[in-house]
Formats: sequence, C-alpha cells, structure tokens
Amino acid sequence: MASQDLEVRVVEVKGRCPVYRIGDRFHGYKLQVERLLCLHALTVLMPYYVALSRETPPRELGVGNEKTSYL
Repeated sequence: MASQDLEVRVVEVKGRCPVYRIGDRFHGYKLQVERLLCLHALTVLMPYYVALSRETPPRELGVGNEKTSYL
C-alpha cells in the first residue's frame, strides 16, 4: 500500500449487519469500494478517516495503538 492508503478490516460485528462479515476489507485514500458500503459503518469511520489516512498514529486519536485502530 502507498503511504496514504488506509485499509479498513472488519474484525467484529455487533448485532446484525446485512452488508459486512468478519474478514471483509476495503482500502484506499479515496474511499472506493467494490461492494455495498454500510452507511452506519461509514459514520463511525468519518471522524478518523482523514487523520488515519495521513498516518496520524491511532494512539494519538485515542482509538488504538501505534499501527492499529479499533472503531
């Protein structure tokens, strides 16, 4: 991945999600997906997406460790 690419991986689904399953992923500085995108998942990502894609450590945002975010 290029330095500004951001990979999003589904590691847990709370409740029922008709779109994503554990193990699904999408990536890119510009959000481009090849399948349906759940707007509920997108709203969780939006406050952090730009900062994370510009390599702000997740720890500085309070959402993870040096390389991994948990939202």
